[in-house]
Amino acid sequence: METLKPLKGKPKHRDIATIDIETRQWVHPYAVGFYDGTEYRDFIGTACIADAMLYVLQPKYIGRWIYAHNGGNFDFIFFLKVLLSRGMERRFKTEITPIGSCMFRLDVYELDKDGDIRATAKRKKVKWTFLDSARLMPIRLNDLGQTFGLGKKVELAMSYDDLAEEKNRPLMRKYLEQDCVLLYKAVAKIQQAINNLGGEIGPTLPSTSLDLFRRRYLREYIHTNRHFIECPDHGKKPGDSVCHGCGHDFIRKAYYGGRAEIFRMKFAPSPGHERAKLYDVNSMYPACMLEPMPVGPGIVVEGPEVTEAFVYKNAKGKTGIVECDVYVPENCYLPPLPVRYKGGKLMFPTGRFHGSWDTAELTLLKEVGGRIEKVTKSIWFEEACIFGGFVKEIYKYRNKDNPEWNAGMDWIAKILLNACYGKFGMREERERIVIHPEEVIGLTPIDLTTDIWLEDVRVSPSYIVPQLAVHITALARRQLWSILYDVVKRGGRIYYCDTDSVVCSGVDLPVGRQLGALKLENVLTRAEFILPKLYLIETEEESKKKKREKHLKVKAKGMGPGIRIGLGLGDDELDGQLSESEFIDLVRKGIPLERHRLTKFRESLADLVKHKLDFPRIIASPKSIQSLYDKRQVLNDYDTRPLSL
Repeated sequence: METLKPLKGKPKHRDIATIDIETRQWVHPYAVGFYDGTEYRDFIGTACIADAMLYVLQPKYIGRWIYAHNGGNFDFIFFLKVLLSRGMERRFKTEITPIGSCMFRLDVYELDKDGDIRATAKRKKVKWTFLDSARLMPIRLNDLGQTFGLGKKVELAMSYDDLAEEKNRPLMRKYLEQDCVLLYKAVAKIQQAINNLGGEIGPTLPSTSLDLFRRRYLREYIHTNRHFIECPDHGKKPGDSVCHGCGHDFIRKAYYGGRAEIFRMKFAPSPGHERAKLYDVNSMYPACMLEPMPVGPGIVVEGPEVTEAFVYKNAKGKTGIVECDVYVPENCYLPPLPVRYKGGKLMFPTGRFHGSWDTAELTLLKEVGGRIEKVTKSIWFEEACIFGGFVKEIYKYRNKDNPEWNAGMDWIAKILLNACYGKFGMREERERIVIHPEEVIGLTPIDLTTDIWLEDVRVSPSYIVPQLAVHITALARRQLWSILYDVVKRGGRIYYCDTDSVVCSGVDLPVGRQLGALKLENVLTRAEFILPKLYLIETEEESKKKKREKHLKVKAKGMGPGIRIGLGLGDDELDGQLSESEFIDLVRKGIPLERHRLTKFRESLADLVKHKLDFPRIIASPKSIQSLYDKRQVLNDYDTRPLSL
């Protein structure tokens, strides 16, 4: 039977380096900086990318992990262009690992005269790996430096295009070197901290967090439950089985994301509701990970004996994932169960519907007068507390009362704790782009002229244990529902929620500093909620980062802002947010935002393959609202009620 086992052996300390590009008008590179921890080099001129790549791809740096901050959306596109250029096909093979529309990893292999990958004397492949450091450290470079006390970027009083002028060359070289050195120190700091904790850094933050958990804190084997016990492939290794994972397929049906809903579209002061408050939960997912987790072999129970009473009784000591028909009363203001509709959008309806849910969430039906009407199939797991040591020990670094507290370890602890759980629910179907492959059997050609191929990959690592991800996210939604329900029960109003936060008025919620407690983030004087993750709030507190509109916070996921052409300075005065006037134009007047952006990895490939265009390019990318809020029915007084199925 396949199980998730503890990792053994001494954690690796990886050799690293950093690289950065400077461009004119975003798409014309003129300088590259490279730092290996000891020596800094820069390359200036129209051939700077090629010169830098040929310098880096030398024996001295074989096996290095070479980081570029936000490289997947910027630097790597320029590297790709060079790796596709004439002459490179005889020297190097490149594998691109995409995440969505961008690259997060480039593996470059040296080829011998026969077109095979060259090996070192120790029979290791000659390879260099380029990684996007933002996938390990999801924070701006300047903030990284200040968090770890490493310094900050060189401040500029000019635009990036002005920086490229010959007269500003000394300042540009200083700016570029500081970026490379600052990034190197930050990655080195993270690596040393992870090594000291007992783990090793991976290509991404989730893989790093999972490695630490398995090396230092995992004590018992965890059943992955890839196949049902009755499956002929039960007990076989993934590569030896015909069934890819019937157990995982069933379990994943109950895997839903965070709850993001609008309950009241606007807040304006009124008697008894003079201020609204935005609360966040302190590390909600890590707090949920302290609960007992489904770790044993899954036992399937189905048939007429699986009644509502059976589910509630079993759920007292086990975790179940149940496929069933349910009923939620039509007058319920806060339905507890998620369903997917309209292309996977998450909603929480009333009425009768069918789905699969973790019992942590399914048993909330009793709280709202709902019921389980018919069970189709269920799978049950024994429970154990497996994350306690990991969460409690790492969370200690967030305790500001500790005399040894420091901001760097606080931030590392925060990101580690929030990154681990999602790896258990990772999808197994992947794809890889290969340039100049040694062998093309099984690959799909993208462009024969430039020798670009697509490889479909299915990975089946033992750490894919979807019932863990299902249970943790269900516990988090249950906790959020309980907070919302408490507000309504006490006579307050709820306006908005998003995964681990709530905006409400008319009541004060209890706050604390402990794991899983609420903290008061902002006091609101007005607010307008348009769509989940698209809203404007005015706060009594000033933003410490924004240079103007310091009392306004505009959340606008998917709306940009993109590149504001003609604004001059490289740093956005609005800190990446929309201005209030832009928000008004977008949501009230229906005026698309005028934005531009750099073509992404897949678009750049399409430019090359289909249209024979140079890449990357700056393209117009106007932002507009594509739909009205449809997760709940909006009433005339800006209040809402659930949709009924």
